[in-house]
Amino acid sequence: MRWVFPETGLEQFELSIPDSPNTCVAILPTSDYSDRLIGSEIVEAGHMKPLRKNAFSSGRYAVHLAQNELGLEASEILAVGRRPIWPAGQVGAITHSNDLAAAIVSCDLLSVGMDIERLGRIKEKLYDKFFTPSELASINDMTDWEVETIIFSAKESIYKAIYFIVQRYVKFKEVELTLNAEDSSFSVSYIGENMMSLRNLETRGYWSICKDHVLTAVEIR
Repeated sequence: MRWVFPETGLEQFELSIPDSPNTCVAILPTSDYSDRLIGSEIVEAGHMKPLRKNAFSSGRYAVHLAQNELGLEASEILAVGRRPIWPAGQVGAITHSNDLAAAIVSCDLLSVGMDIERLGRIKEKLYDKFFTPSELASINDMTDWEVETIIFSAKESIYKAIYFIVQRYVKFKEVELTLNAEDSSFSVSYIGENMMSLRNLETRGYWSICKDHVLTAVEIR
């Protein structure tokens, strides 16, 4: 796994993900990077209000940085709705909060997902909506971690990764996670009735924490 940090201070996000030499993550502060966009991205950003433009341009610029790090030509990333369309031979994901944006690009994985969330975003009143009983138990057991934010973010990463495979909306409780605090990884169980096609795939996930945010990444092989 390769990493790009255009600005210092974000290096703590770096995850120890093995066996992914043709995969790269770029992370940067959210800002207006309109001057770094290419092709139709420029036109699309021109119709956006400032906050949306910042998020859009930050995510696309992160993609271009990751592509360049992998020796690829930076390519415009168009979308259907808000779902990015990746160039042939590439898979990827884009994420952002109000403060940070990140993108992951891979040339050797079946699919990838990534999400970034501010810690403390998920309130207890939402637990029953997002988490299975097993996940709720882990939230109670792992009191030294922002477990609820980690699990929520991890599920967002998984949904981005598997959408390309299942091509449908996936409910939060169709996926169940088990966290391993020793190496900041998580295993994934696909428990929904319509998830059979995913159960023979290898899904690996990881998280890291920096600057009051959690970053999660998922690889599917």
